[in-house]
Amino acid sequence: MWDFRAYLTRPHDGDSFWVMADTMFGGRHEPELRLLDVSTPELNEPGGAECTAFVNDWLAAVAAASPRRRWPLYCLTVQTKVYEPTQKMTFVRYLATVWPFDAQDGPSLNDDLRTFLAGYPDWGTGR
Repeated sequence: MWDFRAYLTRPHDGDSFWVMADTMFGGRHEPELRLLDVSTPELNEPGGAECTAFVNDWLAAVAAASPRRRWPLYCLTVQTKVYEPTQKMTFVRYLATVWPFDAQDGPSLNDDLRTFLAGYPDWGTGR
């Protein structure tokens, strides 16, 4: 497990985006994060654009709530390795749970997105 503070650098879709991670002592890293235990429709599927907008709005609201805080997000990640028998390399992905930095005891983005998705069961969960 790896936890860090971060800010959004590039949105992608409803369950993945890039952040700038504070790796301590002046270090920075820009990993792509995928939300742990959440799967949203792909961008070209029904609900994909709505889920992406929900996540982007959530992240923007967290940043706006602490305009003087450079690192508005707290991320707790686990690393997963998917072994592909036909590939020479292992696919590594970081799965994250994301909270506002000042509200780590409250609901996470993951929780809020699952609640949002529960209202639209016909959308499916993407790939």
